Amino acid sequence: MEISIRPWRVLILVLGVFLSACATKPDIPDSEINDPRVYGRVMTVREIKTFGPLSKYLNFHVRDYGSSSLGSGVGNSTLYLLADERGRDKYHVIENGGPEYKVGDCVSYWMSPDIDNPYYPRLTRTSGGCKLYATDGIWTEDGAPYKYNVTKSVRLKRLLQSWLDRPVADLLKQWGKPTRTFRDENGKTAYVYNTSYEFDTYIGNRYTGRGVDSCDKILHVGSSGMIDSWSWKGNDCDQ
Repeated sequence: MEISIRPWRVLILVLGVFLSACATKPDIPDSEINDPRVYGRVMTVREIKTFGPLSKYLNFHVRDYGSSSLGSGVGNSTLYLLADERGRDKYHVIENGGPEYKVGDCVSYWMSPDIDNPYYPRLTRTSGGCKLYATDGIWTEDGAPYKYNVTKSVRLKRLLQSWLDRPVADLLKQWGKPTRTFRDENGKTAYVYNTSYEFDTYIGNRYTGRGVDSCDKILHVGSSGMIDSWSWKGNDCDQ
C-alpha cells in the first residue's frame, strides 16, 4: 500500500513540535536568578568602553576584563569599569543592552556566591542618595539579565573577588598553608597558592621534553589582617 504525505502536513507537524518545545522550555532557570544569597555593593562608574560587533568577537580584552561572552547578534557591548568605596578598580562588568550609565554614576553591583552562576555580576540603578536597593530587582529592572560565558578565567576572578575584605585567618582555615608568602611593592603580605602540573610535549611523534602549566593565586593582606586586593600569575590561569 502506498502512503502519500502532503508537504503542507509535514510543515504543520514540524511547526507544532517547534512551538511545543518553545512553550515548555524555560528561558531562565529560577534557581540561578533567584538565589537568596546574592549580595551587592554601591560602585561608581569610572570609565566606559563600547565594543562593536567585530571587536567584541576578537576577544583581545578577555584577559583584562574577565569574560569571553559579549552577547549575541550584531549590537554593541558596553563595558563599565567600576570602583568601590575604597577606589579599587577590581570590578568589571559587561552589559549588553539594559540600563545605560554615565561616568560618575552610582550603581548597584550585584554578585552571587555561586561563582558558576552565569547571570551575575549585574548592574542596576541605586536608590536616592547612592543607596543600595534592598534586592537586585532582576525582574523589574531590564527583563531577562545578561548571561555570561563562565570561562576558567571568569571563574577564577570571581573566586578571588569573593575574598576581598575578609580576614586572612578565614583564608588559611579554608585553603590551608600557602605555597609561599612575600612582601609586595606596597609592603603588604602576599599569600600565594600555586597549582601546577608537568606533562610530556611532542611535535608530531617526536618527544620534545617536559612542559609545565602553572597558576599562582595571590591574595594581598593589609596591616589589619584583611584581604584587600588580589592578582594572578601564570600560563594556566585564564585558559
